[in-house]
Amino acid sequence: MFIDGGHAEEDVEQDVEGWSGCVVRRGYLCMHDLFDDPAQGGQAPWRAFETLRASRHWEYVGQFETLGVLRRR
Repeated sequence: MFIDGGHAEEDVEQDVEGWSGCVVRRGYLCMHDLFDDPAQGGQAPWRAFETLRASRHWEYVGQFETLGVLRRR
């Protein structure tokens, strides 16, 4: 699943809630526009990704430039 949506908190929450559940076991969730530095970009996608990453349901694969990748456990 590739999520590249709006950067407002509400938009990101809706995307994550609406789409992350569609990822099958061992499937991948990729989120675009992750910036840990607020000066580089919006923080909502980064915070949502970090919340998923901390969950026991996801395995962190890596971050490739601004693309974060998780795999469902």
